[in-house]
Amino acid sequence: MQHRYALRFENGERRGETLPIHEGGMSFGRRPGNAVQILDASVSGRHAEVVLDERGALLRDLGSTNGTRVGAERISERRLAHGDHVLFGNVRLLFIDSEVDAAPPLSEPSAPDAAALAGSAEAAGEGVHTISPEKVARSGARSKIAAGVALVLALAAAGGWWWWQGRDRAGESSARRPVEPVEGNLLAESYSFEEGAPEWEALEAAPAAFVPEPSARRSGANGLRADLAAGEWTLLRSPPARVPRGRSLAVRGFLRAEGSAEGRLGIEFASSTGSAAGVTAWSDTAAEGAGLELLELASEVPPGYDTARAVVLARSTEAPASESAADVERAPAGAVEADDVALVPASAPKPPLALGEYQLTPLGEPPNAAALFKIDRVLLSGFQIVAEEAGPASSALPACGLPLAASLDEAGVRIEVAPAGQGAQRGAPRQLRVRVEPALAGAVASAGEGGYRTHQVEFRREGVASVLAGAGHDLVRLVFDPPAVVNGRPAEGGFELAIALGEGRGALVQLAFQKERDEALNLSRGAREAEASGELGVALARWGRVQDEFPFDPALLEEAEKTRARLVQEGWTEARALALEVERARFFRLVDLFRRCREGARGIAARFQGSEVESAARELELAVEGELAALETELDRSELQRLLSIEASLRERKSEKLAGRVRAYLDERFARELASTGAADGDGPVGDGPVGDGPVGDGSGGSERR
Repeated sequence: MQHRYALRFENGERRGETLPIHEGGMSFGRRPGNAVQILDASVSGRHAEVVLDERGALLRDLGSTNGTRVGAERISERRLAHGDHVLFGNVRLLFIDSEVDAAPPLSEPSAPDAAALAGSAEAAGEGVHTISPEKVARSGARSKIAAGVALVLALAAAGGWWWWQGRDRAGESSARRPVEPVEGNLLAESYSFEEGAPEWEALEAAPAAFVPEPSARRSGANGLRADLAAGEWTLLRSPPARVPRGRSLAVRGFLRAEGSAEGRLGIEFASSTGSAAGVTAWSDTAAEGAGLELLELASEVPPGYDTARAVVLARSTEAPASESAADVERAPAGAVEADDVALVPASAPKPPLALGEYQLTPLGEPPNAAALFKIDRVLLSGFQIVAEEAGPASSALPACGLPLAASLDEAGVRIEVAPAGQGAQRGAPRQLRVRVEPALAGAVASAGEGGYRTHQVEFRREGVASVLAGAGHDLVRLVFDPPAVVNGRPAEGGFELAIALGEGRGALVQLAFQKERDEALNLSRGAREAEASGELGVALARWGRVQDEFPFDPALLEEAEKTRARLVQEGWTEARALALEVERARFFRLVDLFRRCREGARGIAARFQGSEVESAARELELAVEGELAALETELDRSELQRLLSIEASLRERKSEKLAGRVRAYLDERFARELASTGAADGDGPVGDGPVGDGPVGDGSGGSERR
């Protein structure tokens, strides 16, 4: 034996299986994630663990509901010795130490020994807690008497093994109702969860599990029961059944919920070719009561889907205390029981909504999901609106959509939360979920604040007015009012979208685009004319509208993108060249060049009005204005000093006529400056500028300024 220590199952389906205990130890429980998963209703989600150290094997209970025992003693922690009988609820194992002795042979299952039975939770006088205390109380004295009779029969070994394997969880001994056939049932062989029937498929990611349970039965020997701690859920799917196109199906079953839990039935439609992801319609929740009650749901089979499964969902309605406590055993919050689940033909609840070649099929009655089909392929699937607290779209926990109201619009189909739907009150946060199937997923884009953007990888975007999928004649547009927050990601050949609707109730699924295509043609024609006339800003704005508002014609969309890129590049080239001229004017202090640059910036801004190029040109114009004003002020001051010096020199030479002409020019050109310096009458301070005999204003400073 490779490992010194081991545990061997002594009863149940795994009887005789030996598990070596590894150095790191191992955990035992009903939930996935344990080293050893034991699917028995008497075993807790995380029941117990065995830890190895230098002293041997230490068994530790993890706060399980039904306790852990060694022999007849219930323990919280204990060292194990060779030959110890360990019980997790009613599952019995033998501890083996290979260095002490070999494992003893298994006892015959037809006659379990009294000592072994005496170590079980039931024989120890403690009820096995796989149902709620309320149900145990309802069993009353009759249950206690039945349990005593069963124990006597077991100890007498006459029929004891039958009691051991097939007893009711609370000791009920009521007569079994035979499994009744259901006409047209597509799940006839697995309908009532009996031993030997084809097994239903459990979702591996689920933290809890449905287990066979006699006391949950409606007919036959077993029903199903899922015990759920806060935040837990589980899901079972029937074997697939082929369904012809154009048919309607109904799922019918008997469910009961107790405590903080809800149970639902669903019909999951799938495509055998894999051309579209599965889509599920859900029933209302099961009522809480003393017994199993009939629950049913009818739905048309959506086009493009040819197989169907019945689905049973159980989930806790109580949130876990904290994420850090997710792996710690918690007290059960509730439970769901189910039995006799059938999938049968039904009459169509409602016809699909058709618009031209498109067909939107609401699923369920009232509908809570939908799928969009065109001619021979599914375009959108998994269309549903959920309460925002349903969790992230990527979660394995299936979301059950709110009741939907679908109506035809001249451009498509409008889908909203039904006015009477749960969570439909105004202001309640909702999320639209939809999967874009491969037929459209190659071209996904959004339009809104910031313009038109294409998406090929995971993204998040706010202020989105619409999402487009596909191109040409295979085009669908989701329109939101008010704008929404959109999260998207590629997934298995398609593209999954989760749209936070804010105060919106739903979306318009636009399918007809003739008016928009005509408008795009008019805009593109006007854009070309504007470019030809030099109104490049107008051309850019019109091409921008083609992109953002009417991106429905691939050829026009491509022309808009290329033309906008070219025009904007031309504008940036002009602006950069002008900026270099401004640098030259700044370096050489050239007033006239500054003025030419200012006019050039104004011209660029006018031609590219309304675009990002205009903004850059306006910024350049403001910068030139500031520097030009400063330079002109400085040059004016120099020119004033020069002319005052000339006037003073002329007066000294008694050239009053020429001095008068200079003064007249000064009074006309520099009246404000003269007033501020006190030289208005020719008596102010005089600079030392050069004196010349030529015409007034021949100096280089004045010439440059003029």
